[in-house]
Amino acid sequence: MVINARQSAGGNRKPKPLITQAELREYVEQAKIVQRHNDLRKSITERLEQGVPVEPGELTPAIELDSVRRWSIKGVEAVLGFEEARELWNQLQPIVYRRLLIQDQDGEDLAWKGYRQANPALAAQPLDSQAEVAW
Repeated sequence: MVINARQSAGGNRKPKPLITQAELREYVEQAKIVQRHNDLRKSITERLEQGVPVEPGELTPAIELDSVRRWSIKGVEAVLGFEEARELWNQLQPIVYRRLLIQDQDGEDLAWKGYRQANPALAAQPLDSQAEVAW
């Protein structure tokens, strides 16, 4: 579901200051910087794990491991069986994430376009391959 600027206005709320075109352009540019940051993090981490030496200097990289237990339907199904897993899955409420879209006049999301342009591997994938698959 996408809520655009026309749909979000209204109600009895006090109007907020105008969202400027400069802010929207800055958001799109920052999205490209975030993607570059992610690419560098991945590259440095992979090379550290491969034992690549680090140039001597004032900065020293390290990798910190953190563990999070996330449930997947396949994991739950392996423990409970298909029918019980599906019953449990249908009782769970979905987690809703907000992603800000900055669209041009053609409706293209410029921030997502910036991510795709900054990451050649992602740009090569069709857009629908990144969609989440429901049960």
